[in-house]
Amino acid sequence: MSGSYKLDEKSQADALVYGRAIDGDFKTALSFGINRQFNRIFGLRTTYSIYNKKYFNVGLGMSLNLGPIQTYFLTDNIMAALAPSSSQMFNFRFGFNVNLRNKKGSKAVFIEDEYEEAEY
Repeated sequence: MSGSYKLDEKSQADALVYGRAIDGDFKTALSFGINRQFNRIFGLRTTYSIYNKKYFNVGLGMSLNLGPIQTYFLTDNIMAALAPSSSQMFNFRFGFNVNLRNKKGSKAVFIEDEYEEAEY
């Protein structure tokens, strides 16, 4: 279950609660995030997540909107990238989205359902 709140014209806050069943054990996670779109091309995201009884999971992400193509890079644990010897896992995602326009030329709204993956 998730929800979001528009802070201003360029910023949005969101929260997400989700669960996973792994080998018969149900794990619950909670994540909070802030998105900031600085201009038409560049945006940043930061997240704070709690999962597997670990409370210091700070993530960073960025997106580039290049015409109809949006590319993104995201990690849910930036501390693992900075200190890999003290971390048990590291998750990095990247990809692209194609934004389509309708026949009248207005932009289509793209909403990505996002969840933080973790190894338990």
